[in-house]
Amino acid sequence: MTSQTIYDSQGEAHTLQYNFEIEDSLDNQWKLSLTSPDDNVNISFNETTGNEVYLNFNGDGSFNYLSSPNGQRVANLTMNFDTGTGAGVINDIQMELGTPARFDGIYISSDEGSISRTEQDGYSTGTLESTLFNPAGEIIGYYTNGQVSTIAQISLATFTNTQGLLKVGDTTFKATANSGDGAIGKPGSGFRGEIASGALENSNVDLSAEFVGMITTQRGFQANSRVITTSDEMLKELMSLKR
Repeated sequence: MTSQTIYDSQGEAHTLQYNFEIEDSLDNQWKLSLTSPDDNVNISFNETTGNEVYLNFNGDGSFNYLSSPNGQRVANLTMNFDTGTGAGVINDIQMELGTPARFDGIYISSDEGSISRTEQDGYSTGTLESTLFNPAGEIIGYYTNGQVSTIAQISLATFTNTQGLLKVGDTTFKATANSGDGAIGKPGSGFRGEIASGALENSNVDLSAEFVGMITTQRGFQANSRVITTSDEMLKELMSLKR
């Protein structure tokens, strides 16, 4: 006997047990029955209606075919797991036992046997632990149960005439008839920028040109101040001559 853990729609774990019993040693036939130690559980194979199926092997131990208790061959083996807890039925659990006449799945040998899951899409309940943003604008959530999921998408908009936008705040703008409607899409597509998480935006101006402009303005202010001072001195001199 071996077991594995499966999960229902509410993230609750359940134990599924695989019981192997030899049925006919001469014909290399084994019986597989599915059970669970959990209360109120009901397990059934889709094509046999019960929880038992027969495994038939070739003389060299390789897998041959599946059959139901009434002797009919089973081509596609799936099962249903009714949790009995109100979480519903876990439907159509696929069971791939291998290719006939090959050793790529279940087989019999003198060595110790084992069973393993090849793919499982269930997981236990988890809570959001952390998030991050990627350059595509996706918000990725990391959960305590080890799952990683995209939980949101940030979009960017481009405008035909950005100069036509109406400023409604320090860094907030509103679309107008002059700017046209925004073309919304994913970051990094259609000439849109990318999202940089945890980063500050660098200066988007030419510092050299701005520095030259500042010096020019300063010199102009100094020159104008001197003109005012000279005019003031001339007015004082005129007032003295009048006295």
